[in-house]
Amino acid sequence: MGCNCKWFEIIVAIVLFIVTLWPALLGAAVSKWIAVIVAIALVLHALMCKNCGSYASEKMPAGKGKAKRR
Repeated sequence: MGCNCKWFEIIVAIVLFIVTLWPALLGAAVSKWIAVIVAIALVLHALMCKNCGSYASEKMPAGKGKAKRR
């Protein structure tokens, strides 16, 4: 079972965007704590996610390389 990193990052970015640009929407103190929680979630995701960073090896097929011509 893996996470869908693309959707996680999109949702976190939208939440962070709303909280930082419109702090009056929730109140300054609440906006600050939501931004802190979002930052912690991003750090934990970066440290714990096993799917992130594994895409490079999946996209590159393991080939034999170039053959020598005679």
